[in-house]
Amino acid sequence: MQHLLGQALLRIGKGKEGKDELVRAVAEIDDEHPHPIVYRSRTLLAELLIAEGKLAEAEKELDLALEANPGYLPARGAQALLLLKAGKIDDAYVLLRPIAEEAPALSPSLTLAWAEALGTRKGAKDADKERAATLLRKLQADGAPVSADELKRVAEAMDVKLEGGAAEAPPRRAPPPRRRRR
Repeated sequence: MQHLLGQALLRIGKGKEGKDELVRAVAEIDDEHPHPIVYRSRTLLAELLIAEGKLAEAEKELDLALEANPGYLPARGAQALLLLKAGKIDDAYVLLRPIAEEAPALSPSLTLAWAEALGTRKGAKDADKERAATLLRKLQADGAPVSADELKRVAEAMDVKLEGGAAEAPPRRAPPPRRRRR
């Protein structure tokens, strides 16, 4: 229950409250209170910790998430984000490549990570760099919810010019309440 509440709070822009619920979701696990999707809670918590720059804590959460479900692609993607933060671009590329090929649509943060790994790794070909530049431009054009500073940093690392600078997406609004049928 805390996982869903935490996820919902994050989606409506209540980051602190959402994180608190996720922490509760992973803290209250025992034989009497199992958590069948703990790997999702831990992955989401790790992504928040990465955004806060708490990389060692994020790595621990990801290890626990992958222990619970080794095949969970978003956890593998978050591992790649950690590798990028550590400057291990080629290792991040190795992790992200199968995810990018298998997943029908990557999240905006993983698309940005994939573009960075694809376009800045050692031995990147011109076609790889152009594909990565296309991903960056699409993120910008779509107004994807990624940090403007991160988008700009990756574009500069690849020597890609973005139109009008990188602008952050507007904050997400909560969906309107559902009307009940009589």
